[in-house]
Order: sequence, then structure tokens, then C-alpha cells
Amino acid sequence: MDKPNISAKFIDKTGVNLTIEIPNLEVEGDATIDAFFTAESHMSVVVKNWTINLDVKIQRELDDDRNNITVSFILTDYGRFM
Repeated sequence: MDKPNISAKFIDKTGVNLTIEIPNLEVEGDATIDAFFTAESHMSVVVKNWTINLDVKIQRELDDDRNNITVSFILTDYGRFM
């Protein structure tokens, strides 16, 4: 995984807009299924130029002791799968 670029923009009286850009992500794994039949598999996933945008609302009631965090919008540009 290459170093992601993370930027935040504060939205007045709402919360935060986050943008996460991941230039390169590689994941590999093995899987074994042993139920009615047995199967083994290996997977390899490469994703390039993946962008995730989040609008996060942060709210706290005056008499509450915790924050309420709501993700109100998610836009994902999946980039390029290989």
C-alpha cells in the first residue's frame, strides 16, 4: 500500500468533509472451504487511484456524555482494479 493522501475540510455547523486518496493498494489471501466439498483458492487484488469522500456530522447534546457521529454521504471512485 502506498502512502494515502488524507485531507479534511471543516463544514460550518455540520462536521467534516474527508477525502482519502489511495494511490496503490495490493491485497493477497488464501481461502479454504471444507463443508460439503473441499476447495482451496488464492486471491490477489490490486487497486490503483482509489478515492473515498465522506461527509461526517459530529453532534453532542448538552446533557449527553458522548458524541454522535453520522456519515451522511459517501462517494467512492474505485479507480482501476487489476
